[in-house]
Amino acid sequence: ALYRTVYQDFPEAITLYHGGEHPYHRVADINFYRRAGLRVAEWPGAEQVEGAPYLFVGRAGLPEGVSEAQATVVYTSFPRWVTSFNVGGWVERTNKWTVWEVRGR
Repeated sequence: ALYRTVYQDFPEAITLYHGGEHPYHRVADINFYRRAGLRVAEWPGAEQVEGAPYLFVGRAGLPEGVSEAQATVVYTSFPRWVTSFNVGGWVERTNKWTVWEVRGR
């Protein structure tokens, strides 16, 4: 569903930054669901990012230098209603992907 969201919802050329874990690389590169205009790069730091909007994908939250006011969640591994049942804090301990669309600085 992560690949489908990026592929279908962002048809224009856009950069997808990641926090060190490349979302299109598992054992090998998975380019079947990767749109031609999608650039994937490791997060260089907020001061070095050129242009907006861009996407950020990670498992631990937004990168340093990006505020929640600038970002909108466009995909998460779990539906939002599931996280309201956070008995014992399982959501924080669960390995999940989140994709944010970041606009502005």
